[in-house]
Amino acid sequence: MIIFDRIPTIKQFCCCIDLRLGCVFIGLVDIVFFVLGSFLTLEEGIILSTKDPESYPKWTDFTNAADFVAGIFDIVGIFASLFLVLGTALRKLLLVQVYVYALSVTCLYFILLTLITVFYDYGYGLIYLLEALFTTYSFITAHSLAQLWKDK
Repeated sequence: MIIFDRIPTIKQFCCCIDLRLGCVFIGLVDIVFFVLGSFLTLEEGIILSTKDPESYPKWTDFTNAADFVAGIFDIVGIFASLFLVLGTALRKLLLVQVYVYALSVTCLYFILLTLITVFYDYGYGLIYLLEALFTTYSFITAHSLAQLWKDK
């Protein structure tokens, strides 16, 4: 996509590690976090669905919907992260680009969720902020690798 060509790139992961190695690391860490996120979202949904609706605040309806959407993003993220690891290991630009495209939408979702939830609950807001920051750095790293391979 042309819009991604304007996004700044980095030359190394964490200032001193090769981008390829950094992308493999990010892919593996993402898989762990997305799997944990899926389980936690499922567990929280089960717990909230068994409670009396009168006993928790109204905004938890929004939280339930946000958790459902986050669960979908977690499942997509697992597959996208697998594509990143495989694409980086096999030097397949298309697989890395699939991860970049999927993560761009995920990143925007977490930024939006951070802005919304910070007004309701600082705990959720902080969690979503950390996810947004990590997702943004992961996106920039994978995008940088894709641009490097694209230019060669």
